[in-house]
Amino acid sequence: MKNKNRGTAVAVQEQVRQSDPDETLRNLKRMVVNKMTKFLSSKWKNYRFRFVPWVAINLHHKMKDNARIVPSAAADPLISASKVLSQLSNVIPFLVRPKKPEDSSETYSEKSRKIMFLKLGFSIERGPSPIPGGGTGVFVNRGKVRKGQVVALYPGTIYRSFEPILLASINNPFIFRCLDGTHIDGKDWGLSRLVFKSCAGRDRMGPREVADISWLTKNPINPLNVGQYVNNHTKDYPSNVAYQEVELSQGLSHETRSMMPYVNYSGGRGLPNRIVALVATRNIEQGEEILSSYLTLVGR
Repeated sequence: MKNKNRGTAVAVQEQVRQSDPDETLRNLKRMVVNKMTKFLSSKWKNYRFRFVPWVAINLHHKMKDNARIVPSAAADPLISASKVLSQLSNVIPFLVRPKKPEDSSETYSEKSRKIMFLKLGFSIERGPSPIPGGGTGVFVNRGKVRKGQVVALYPGTIYRSFEPILLASINNPFIFRCLDGTHIDGKDWGLSRLVFKSCAGRDRMGPREVADISWLTKNPINPLNVGQYVNNHTKDYPSNVAYQEVELSQGLSHETRSMMPYVNYSGGRGLPNRIVALVATRNIEQGEEILSSYLTLVGR
Protein backbone atom coordinates (compact mmCIF):
# COMPACT_ATOMS: atom_id res chain seq x y z
CA MET A 1 0.00 0.00 0.00
CA LYS A 2 2.86 2.35 0.78
CA ASN A 3 4.40 1.70 -2.64
CA LYS A 4 1.06 2.38 -4.33
CA ASN A 5 0.62 5.72 -2.56
CA ARG A 6 4.17 6.68 -3.39
CA GLY A 7 3.55 5.87 -7.04
CA THR A 8 0.43 8.07 -7.06
CA ALA A 9 2.30 10.99 -5.50
CA VAL A 10 5.10 10.66 -8.07
CA ALA A 11 2.52 10.65 -10.88
CA VAL A 12 0.86 13.82 -9.56
CA GLN A 13 4.20 15.58 -9.24
CA GLU A 14 5.10 14.55 -12.78
CA GLN A 15 1.76 15.90 -14.04
CA VAL A 16 2.39 19.25 -12.32
CA ARG A 17 5.87 19.45 -13.85
CA GLN A 18 4.47 18.73 -17.29
CA SER A 19 1.59 21.27 -17.00
CA ASP A 20 1.63 24.24 -19.36
CA PRO A 21 2.85 27.38 -17.50
CA ASP A 22 0.98 29.59 -19.95
CA GLU A 23 -2.28 27.77 -19.26
CA THR A 24 -1.77 28.16 -15.52
CA LEU A 25 -1.19 31.89 -15.98
CA ARG A 26 -4.32 32.20 -18.12
CA ASN A 27 -6.38 30.44 -15.44
CA LEU A 28 -5.07 32.83 -12.79
CA LYS A 29 -5.90 35.82 -14.97
CA ARG A 30 -9.44 34.52 -15.56
CA MET A 31 -9.92 34.01 -11.83
CA VAL A 32 -8.73 37.55 -11.04
CA VAL A 33 -10.91 39.07 -13.78
CA ASN A 34 -13.99 37.16 -12.57
CA LYS A 35 -13.50 38.31 -8.98
CA MET A 36 -12.91 41.90 -10.06
CA THR A 37 -15.98 41.82 -12.30
CA LYS A 38 -18.19 40.57 -9.46
CA PHE A 39 -16.80 43.22 -7.11
CA LEU A 40 -17.32 46.08 -9.56
CA SER A 41 -20.77 44.80 -10.46
CA SER A 42 -21.90 44.85 -6.83
CA LYS A 43 -20.58 48.41 -6.42
CA TRP A 44 -22.19 49.60 -9.66
CA LYS A 45 -25.64 48.35 -8.64
CA ASN A 46 -25.71 50.98 -5.90
CA TYR A 47 -23.62 53.72 -7.53
CA ARG A 48 -25.65 53.81 -10.79
CA PHE A 49 -28.55 55.58 -9.06
CA ARG A 50 -26.23 58.52 -8.39
CA PHE A 51 -24.65 58.54 -11.86
CA VAL A 52 -26.64 61.19 -13.71
CA PRO A 53 -26.00 60.01 -17.33
CA TRP A 54 -27.13 56.48 -16.50
CA VAL A 55 -30.21 57.81 -14.70
CA ALA A 56 -31.13 59.97 -17.70
CA ILE A 57 -30.77 57.08 -20.16
CA ASN A 58 -32.82 54.68 -18.06
CA LEU A 59 -35.35 57.15 -16.72
CA HIS A 60 -38.29 55.87 -18.74
CA HIS A 61 -37.51 52.18 -18.40
CA LYS A 62 -37.11 50.06 -15.28
CA MET A 63 -35.71 53.03 -13.31
CA LYS A 64 -39.19 53.93 -12.12
CA ASP A 65 -39.41 50.59 -10.32
CA ASN A 66 -36.36 51.57 -8.23
CA ALA A 67 -37.27 55.20 -7.57
CA ARG A 68 -39.31 57.13 -5.06
CA ILE A 69 -41.87 59.08 -7.09
CA VAL A 70 -43.52 62.30 -5.90
CA PRO A 71 -45.90 64.46 -7.97
CA SER A 72 -44.16 67.78 -7.27
CA ALA A 73 -41.34 69.40 -5.32
CA ALA A 74 -43.90 70.70 -2.83
CA ALA A 75 -45.00 67.12 -2.14
CA ASP A 76 -41.46 65.87 -1.56
CA PRO A 77 -41.11 66.71 2.19
CA LEU A 78 -42.53 64.09 4.55
CA ILE A 79 -42.73 66.52 7.46
CA SER A 80 -42.42 70.29 7.73
CA ALA A 81 -39.01 71.95 7.92
CA SER A 82 -39.92 73.31 11.36
CA LYS A 83 -40.48 69.76 12.65
CA VAL A 84 -37.12 68.64 11.28
CA LEU A 85 -35.35 71.52 13.01
CA SER A 86 -37.35 70.99 16.21
CA GLN A 87 -36.28 67.35 16.40
CA LEU A 88 -32.64 68.26 15.80
CA SER A 89 -32.80 71.01 18.43
CA ASN A 90 -34.19 68.48 20.89
CA VAL A 91 -31.05 66.35 20.84
CA ILE A 92 -28.02 68.13 19.34
CA PRO A 93 -27.52 70.80 22.07
CA PHE A 94 -27.33 68.06 24.69
CA LEU A 95 -24.51 66.12 23.04
CA VAL A 96 -21.17 66.27 24.83
CA ARG A 97 -18.49 67.77 22.62
CA PRO A 98 -14.77 67.22 23.41
CA LYS A 99 -12.71 70.31 24.11
CA LYS A 100 -10.55 69.40 21.11
CA PRO A 101 -11.77 67.64 17.92
CA GLU A 102 -8.89 65.18 18.16
CA ASP A 103 -10.27 64.00 21.51
CA SER A 104 -13.09 62.28 19.61
CA SER A 105 -13.24 58.70 20.82
CA GLU A 106 -15.50 55.71 21.14
CA THR A 107 -16.33 56.84 24.69
CA TYR A 108 -17.73 60.18 23.52
CA SER A 109 -19.56 58.48 20.66
CA GLU A 110 -21.19 56.00 23.02
CA LYS A 111 -22.27 58.83 25.35
CA SER A 112 -23.84 60.58 22.39
CA ARG A 113 -25.82 57.49 21.39
CA LYS A 114 -27.16 57.21 24.96
CA ILE A 115 -28.29 60.85 24.85
CA MET A 116 -29.83 60.25 21.43
CA PHE A 117 -31.82 57.31 22.83
CA LEU A 118 -33.04 59.35 25.82
CA LYS A 119 -34.10 62.31 23.65
CA LEU A 120 -35.44 60.55 20.54
CA GLY A 121 -36.31 57.05 21.75
CA PHE A 122 -33.78 55.32 19.50
CA SER A 123 -30.11 55.33 18.54
CA ILE A 124 -28.26 54.26 15.40
CA GLU A 125 -24.84 52.90 14.49
CA ARG A 126 -22.96 51.57 11.49
CA GLY A 127 -22.43 47.88 10.84
CA PRO A 128 -22.09 45.21 8.11
CA SER A 129 -25.11 45.15 5.81
CA PRO A 130 -26.81 41.82 4.93
CA ILE A 131 -27.52 43.16 1.43
CA PRO A 132 -25.19 41.54 -1.15
CA GLY A 133 -22.53 44.13 -1.98
CA GLY A 134 -23.99 46.51 0.61
CA GLY A 135 -20.77 46.87 2.61
CA THR A 136 -21.34 49.12 5.61
CA GLY A 137 -24.90 50.08 6.49
CA VAL A 138 -26.73 51.96 9.26
CA PHE A 139 -28.93 50.19 11.80
CA VAL A 140 -31.29 51.02 14.65
CA ASN A 141 -29.24 49.51 17.45
CA ARG A 142 -31.58 50.50 20.27
CA GLY A 143 -35.21 51.56 20.63
CA LYS A 144 -37.76 52.16 17.88
CA VAL A 145 -38.06 54.86 15.22
CA ARG A 146 -41.52 56.31 14.69
CA LYS A 147 -42.80 57.37 11.29
CA GLY A 148 -41.91 61.00 10.66
CA GLN A 149 -38.81 61.04 12.86
CA VAL A 150 -35.45 62.29 11.62
CA VAL A 151 -33.21 59.22 11.61
CA ALA A 152 -29.92 60.66 10.31
CA LEU A 153 -28.27 63.54 8.47
CA TYR A 154 -26.45 63.29 5.14
CA PRO A 155 -23.11 65.03 5.83
CA GLY A 156 -20.55 66.70 3.61
CA THR A 157 -19.21 69.70 1.74
CA ILE A 158 -21.90 71.76 0.01
CA TYR A 159 -21.25 72.71 -3.62
CA ARG A 160 -23.55 75.12 -5.43
CA SER A 161 -24.59 74.07 -8.93
CA PHE A 162 -21.87 76.15 -10.64
CA GLU A 163 -18.99 75.21 -8.31
CA PRO A 164 -16.27 72.73 -9.37
CA ILE A 165 -16.97 69.27 -8.02
CA LEU A 166 -15.51 67.19 -10.87
CA LEU A 167 -12.27 66.13 -9.16
CA ALA A 168 -14.01 65.30 -5.88
CA SER A 169 -16.68 63.29 -7.72
CA ILE A 170 -14.27 60.88 -9.44
CA ASN A 171 -14.79 57.36 -8.08
CA ASN A 172 -17.06 58.85 -5.44
CA PRO A 173 -20.40 57.12 -4.74
CA PHE A 174 -21.22 59.56 -1.93
CA ILE A 175 -22.28 62.59 -4.00
CA PHE A 176 -25.84 63.66 -3.16
CA ARG A 177 -27.62 65.86 -5.72
CA CYS A 178 -30.34 68.18 -4.43
CA LEU A 179 -33.40 69.24 -6.40
CA ASP A 180 -31.87 72.62 -7.31
CA GLY A 181 -28.57 71.16 -8.53
CA THR A 182 -26.69 71.70 -5.27
CA HIS A 183 -24.36 68.78 -4.46
CA ILE A 184 -23.25 67.44 -1.08
CA ASP A 185 -20.06 65.38 -0.98
CA GLY A 186 -20.43 62.83 1.83
CA LYS A 187 -17.22 60.88 1.24
CA ASP A 188 -15.16 60.72 4.43
CA TRP A 189 -11.74 59.88 3.03
CA GLY A 190 -9.34 60.97 0.30
CA LEU A 191 -9.72 64.35 -1.41
CA SER A 192 -13.25 64.84 -0.06
CA ARG A 193 -11.99 64.54 3.52
CA LEU A 194 -9.20 67.05 2.89
CA VAL A 195 -11.60 69.54 1.30
CA PHE A 196 -14.07 69.36 4.21
CA LYS A 197 -11.37 69.82 6.87
CA SER A 198 -9.82 72.67 4.91
CA CYS A 199 -13.14 74.50 4.55
CA ALA A 200 -13.98 73.94 8.23
CA GLY A 201 -10.62 75.38 9.23
CA ARG A 202 -11.04 78.33 6.87
CA ASP A 203 -14.43 79.28 8.33
CA ARG A 204 -13.55 78.62 11.97
CA MET A 205 -14.57 81.49 14.25
CA GLY A 206 -11.67 81.83 16.65
CA PRO A 207 -11.78 78.89 19.08
CA ARG A 208 -15.30 77.92 17.95
CA GLU A 209 -15.83 75.27 15.31
CA VAL A 210 -18.36 75.91 12.53
CA ALA A 211 -19.07 72.25 11.83
CA ASP A 212 -18.73 68.77 13.28
CA ILE A 213 -15.64 67.20 11.73
CA SER A 214 -15.87 64.04 13.82
CA TRP A 215 -18.18 62.54 11.16
CA LEU A 216 -14.96 61.96 9.21
CA THR A 217 -13.93 59.42 11.86
CA LYS A 218 -15.30 56.07 13.02
CA ASN A 219 -16.67 57.71 16.16
CA PRO A 220 -18.82 60.76 15.29
CA ILE A 221 -19.78 62.94 18.25
CA ASN A 222 -23.18 63.57 16.65
CA PRO A 223 -24.49 60.04 15.97
CA LEU A 224 -26.94 61.40 13.38
CA ASN A 225 -24.07 62.31 11.03
CA VAL A 226 -23.79 58.94 9.25
CA GLY A 227 -26.50 59.27 6.60
CA GLN A 228 -24.07 58.76 3.72
CA TYR A 229 -23.75 55.10 4.75
CA VAL A 230 -27.47 54.39 4.42
CA ASN A 231 -27.83 51.78 1.67
CA ASN A 232 -30.17 51.81 -1.30
CA HIS A 233 -33.25 49.63 -1.01
CA THR A 234 -33.70 46.40 -2.97
CA LYS A 235 -36.60 44.15 -3.88
CA ASP A 236 -35.99 42.06 -0.77
CA TYR A 237 -35.13 45.01 1.45
CA PRO A 238 -37.61 47.89 0.90
CA SER A 239 -36.83 51.46 1.90
CA ASN A 240 -37.95 52.87 5.25
CA VAL A 241 -36.59 56.44 5.03
CA ALA A 242 -36.58 59.26 2.49
CA TYR A 243 -34.26 62.22 1.97
CA GLN A 244 -35.59 65.66 2.84
CA GLU A 245 -33.83 68.92 2.00
CA VAL A 246 -34.24 71.65 4.59
CA GLU A 247 -33.13 75.28 4.72
CA LEU A 248 -31.66 76.08 8.12
CA SER A 249 -33.32 78.67 10.30
CA GLN A 250 -31.17 81.56 11.40
CA GLY A 251 -32.72 81.09 14.83
CA LEU A 252 -30.65 77.98 15.56
CA SER A 253 -27.85 78.57 18.03
CA HIS A 254 -24.24 78.46 16.91
CA GLU A 255 -23.65 75.50 19.23
CA THR A 256 -26.39 73.53 17.47
CA ARG A 257 -25.22 74.42 13.96
CA SER A 258 -21.60 73.65 14.81
CA MET A 259 -22.61 70.06 15.61
CA MET A 260 -24.01 69.62 12.11
CA PRO A 261 -21.75 68.08 9.45
CA TYR A 262 -21.79 70.82 6.81
CA VAL A 263 -19.41 73.37 5.31
CA ASN A 264 -19.67 75.50 2.17
CA TYR A 265 -17.10 74.88 -0.55
CA SER A 266 -16.91 78.62 -1.23
CA GLY A 267 -16.12 80.92 1.66
CA GLY A 268 -17.51 84.32 2.47
CA ARG A 269 -21.14 83.22 2.59
CA GLY A 270 -21.52 82.56 6.30
CA LEU A 271 -22.62 79.26 7.78
CA PRO A 272 -24.24 76.60 5.54
CA ASN A 273 -28.00 77.00 5.24
CA ARG A 274 -28.78 73.62 3.64
CA ILE A 275 -29.11 70.24 5.32
CA VAL A 276 -30.38 66.87 4.12
CA ALA A 277 -32.25 64.81 6.68
CA LEU A 278 -33.35 61.19 6.38
CA VAL A 279 -36.94 60.91 7.63
CA ALA A 280 -38.67 57.64 8.49
CA THR A 281 -41.48 56.68 6.11
CA ARG A 282 -42.73 54.03 8.55
CA ASN A 283 -41.93 52.69 12.02
CA ILE A 284 -38.50 51.04 12.15
CA GLU A 285 -37.84 48.38 14.75
CA GLN A 286 -34.66 47.74 16.70
CA GLY A 287 -32.15 45.74 14.65
CA GLU A 288 -33.52 46.88 11.27
CA GLU A 289 -31.23 48.39 8.68
CA ILE A 290 -32.09 51.91 7.57
CA LEU A 291 -32.66 51.94 3.80
CA SER A 292 -33.47 54.73 1.37
CA SER A 293 -34.20 55.16 -2.32
CA TYR A 294 -31.18 56.76 -3.98
CA LEU A 295 -33.38 58.20 -6.72
CA THR A 296 -36.40 60.47 -6.30
CA LEU A 297 -38.40 61.38 -9.41
CA VAL A 298 -40.26 64.65 -9.05
CA GLY A 299 -43.15 65.48 -11.39
CA ARG A 300 -43.73 68.90 -12.86
